[in-house]
Amino acid sequence: KSSNGSIFVLWRPLTRDGGAKLSRSVQLYDLTSARTDPAKKFQPTLPPNETVIPSDRREPWAPPPTGPAAYSRVTPTPASEQWSPNGSYEQRLVEALYAQEFRNIQIAYDDSHRLTVTITNDRIHPLSRAVGRAARTALRLAPLDARGIRITLGDFTGPSVTYDFFDLTRLNRYFDGAITQSDLAPYVAVDYVNPSVLEMNSLAELDDLQLVAINTLPVILPDSHPVDRVMTDIRDAARATKSIDWLSAGVIGTGLVLASSLFDRRADQFAKDHVASRWVKAGSNIGNALPLLAIAGAGLAALDGGDPARSRTAYAGLEAGGASVLVAAGLKYVVGRARPENELGNKSFKPFSSSNLNPFSTGASYDSFPSIHTIVAWSVATPFAMEYDAPWLYGLAGITNLARVGSRQHWVSDTVAGSLLGYGIGRLFWESSRSPNNAEPRVFLERSGVRLSWDY
Repeated sequence: KSSNGSIFVLWRPLTRDGGAKLSRSVQLYDLTSARTDPAKKFQPTLPPNETVIPSDRREPWAPPPTGPAAYSRVTPTPASEQWSPNGSYEQRLVEALYAQEFRNIQIAYDDSHRLTVTITNDRIHPLSRAVGRAARTALRLAPLDARGIRITLGDFTGPSVTYDFFDLTRLNRYFDGAITQSDLAPYVAVDYVNPSVLEMNSLAELDDLQLVAINTLPVILPDSHPVDRVMTDIRDAARATKSIDWLSAGVIGTGLVLASSLFDRRADQFAKDHVASRWVKAGSNIGNALPLLAIAGAGLAALDGGDPARSRTAYAGLEAGGASVLVAAGLKYVVGRARPENELGNKSFKPFSSSNLNPFSTGASYDSFPSIHTIVAWSVATPFAMEYDAPWLYGLAGITNLARVGSRQHWVSDTVAGSLLGYGIGRLFWESSRSPNNAEPRVFLERSGVRLSWDY
């Protein structure tokens, strides 16, 4: 900025030897010499690191990296009537977040007096620390009569986590140190869109104000949260079963299985005639390995947080695969159908036989219906086929059907039943994974009365 001040510069060049001592009343060497340790007074300067061997090099000192300071200014806040018409208040919040290295900032204030902040940040870790910075800033600059704050934090690939703060008075007291995390926890809803960034404690560093830049990577799949996620998904899938027309599904499924049983003997005879075929053996080996490869691939995709949609779909596939194994094991015990290799025919049944699932039992094995291989292959493939509109994945899963019939481990009707069950279970988990995680109704007792909050 311009000013009325002046700068005066005085230059006196040396007219004699540039290495001569200047005229000083006190010499720096004489002043410090008496305070210097005699043992160190005449030690030579250490050579630079680039001129010595690696073992003699010194660790260069550097100040610890510092991150942006949290917003702590006390500023007047407007009412809701002033927020929307005047864009300066929203711009002030954007500028405060940008100064803390948040990017891709989107601000919205709806008619229910909830302030929604969507941001990204690749510098502040863990996520709870970054969300706490954003929540503190939004709380100080939000309209005076705001009733809730939603913070959605993500990276360049998409959203990672959403925090809903329902009681702003309690949140302000938490930031002021008046209450603890346990007092705030019932008034915060956390939804991890990307399961690979789960934290053991979602409020662990919400109130952290340190300036040191923490560049550690977020924790990938801690011990407890995957279990919680699976239990939640199973519960949501169980709720989704209420909307299924079981009568129609049962009639159609039973009809298809009975119709496919007409090909049981023909297909088994074909497998007998070509038991020595190199192509049949190779196809059987590939088809039998496909379910295991599908499970392994879904596991890797679930761990990869680069694409939240893919990770969510992979979780649905893994959960569907695990559920299908339990369903198939129960049906095997109840139905008790003999395998083709037992040479008892496709109408030989021994329900509720204790030897159905016993690998050490001798004699005929009555555990043919349905095929676990096919139900797993179809249940894992279905979420991916529906998410990415890739029906060719069903054809890939169908190779397992051919392999189980070609190796004389199952009848055609066993694999058809496994395919139908796998498709149904996979679709159930896929649909439940896409449904929004609705928060439960919450009741808040305030000085002014009782408030009900329900995000749906």
